Amino acid sequence: MTNIIFIELCNFVDFPLGGHLTFAKHLAYAMQGNLDMVGISTVVSEPLKQWYYKDIEGFRYRLYNVSWIDRNITKPLVPARITSFFHFKKCIKDLQLEKYEHIVVQTPEILLIHFLFQDIRMLRNLLRFMIKFSLNGHHM
Repeated sequence: MTNIIFIELCNFVDFPLGGHLTFAKHLAYAMQGNLDMVGISTVVSEPLKQWYYKDIEGFRYRLYNVSWIDRNITKPLVPARITSFFHFKKCIKDLQLEKYEHIVVQTPEILLIHFLFQDIRMLRNLLRFMIKFSLNGHHM
């Protein structure tokens, strides 16, 4: 097991298109298989809620899919960020994040779940800082 985990609710190959996926692919290529990844699947035959190995960007990664997403649905009734939040929330204890030295995330909903499960005081302090920072005229 590596000491770095990357959590991004994409399939690390081609879904969903955009900057988060591009960064995820670049990170996968740069790390050359030396991190664990948590994402989503767009392939029904891929395992869900269990660790398995998959080749991504030419390297073998240990991957955990929290859910399956139908790539053909362009405008879901519930936004993907909300459904992803709840799918990841169901799996957070199985991931045993405390074993990792570094946790890499890009999306705020994943960060919030981690704080909620680890220490509610950390979340409260983070929100206080963000409010104070905003009230002083700074932009994030």
